[in-house]
Parts: sequence; structure tokens; C-alpha cells
Amino acid sequence: MVRLDFASILFLAAVAVGQRCPANPGRDPSEPPFGQPVTPRPGDVPSGCSPFEILSARGTSESGKFGYRVGDPVIGNVTAVLNGARGYPVQYPASIDFDSGIPIGARDVANRLASQSRLCPDQTFSLIGYSQGAMVIRAALDLIPASLFPKIKSLVFFGDPYYQDPIPGALTAKLLENCATGDNICNSSGTYCPYGHVSYTFPQWVELSEAFIVEGFAA
Repeated sequence: MVRLDFASILFLAAVAVGQRCPANPGRDPSEPPFGQPVTPRPGDVPSGCSPFEILSARGTSESGKFGYRVGDPVIGNVTAVLNGARGYPVQYPASIDFDSGIPIGARDVANRLASQSRLCPDQTFSLIGYSQGAMVIRAALDLIPASLFPKIKSLVFFGDPYYQDPIPGALTAKLLENCATGDNICNSSGTYCPYGHVSYTFPQWVELSEAFIVEGFAA
């Protein structure tokens, strides 16, 4: 199989994205009603050490091990091509109760980085978040000591409600923001598409993000 490098995928994504509304990507029939919490599954939390770990914060009520729209396909692609990579599902409810859920997720991310860094000094990380999950990762950056920032090799957001807001300067060059045509959660252009905010499962987003994460770990 021919694989494109990150620069090529970025060019193709720029051409393909933004020209028309995305199609309906469908939904997971096991997904709970929107706004309901996702039941944590501690058995999905990996133990021990690995060279690379991708922390995935799912979107609101998003089912799947890491989040079926974003985390599952992105982590699946990365682990297929990068030996030693694995995923970690951020343990938070992902319900409509943002006020309590986001701090829970942010603390989980910060605690995971701190505990894994003590256990596995050579392990490095990628942090990905979709929709509310992007808010979780942003909140976690306020809790993570700056001394651990070098261990964060990439941050990848999808449909980020705080798309325009800065992150700590030491991490700015490591950030990839994915914002689809018509996703009015992150796109303030005035264009609205019915499936804009749920379109990130399509290959142009998954492959772009996969390449960015793999290159980040290689840097």
C-alpha cells in the first residue's frame, strides 16, 4: 500500500475540504442518546510501558473504546503503522454536564501523564480530543507541569469549540486543529452543514491526523 507523507496529505486535505458540505457519516447504533454519559471501562486502560501513548478524549456521548468517530480510527491507523504505539481512553463521563465532566477528564489526563512519566521515563505522548474532548485536553494543559511539555509530541483537535484560543507557547507548533466545512462549533465563517461536526471519521481527517501524530513521535 502506498502511504503519503504528511505534507502530501495536508495538501490533498486542503483541496478536498471546504468545497461542499460533507456527507452523513452515519452513527454507532450503540451510542447513548446525546447528552447521556458514557460508562467508563477501566479494562480498556493499558498497563505498563510503551514507547508511545495516544490519549484520546471522546466527544459528548461518543461510544467506542477511544471514541468511534475520531479516537478509534485515528488510533487504529497509528498503531497499525507505528510499532510500540497504543491508545489510552481518557476516563471521563463525556455527558452534557460539561461543568463537572471536563474537570474530571482534565485531571485524568494530567494524572496519566504524571504517573506514566514516573513509571516509564522514555514514554512520549500524543493528546487528541474531539469536540468536548478538545475542551478536556485544553483544560488539562493548565494542570500539566511545563516540565512534561517536551514529552507531548503532538496535540490533535477535531471540532474544537475553542478553535481560536491559544495554548501554551511551548506546544503551539505541536498542534493540529481539524475544523470541517460547515462545523459551526469551530468554524465562525457562517457556513453551516448538517453533518459538519460529525464528519471527522472520513479518511481526509483520519489520515491527516495519523500522519501528524506519527511525525510528531518521530521528531
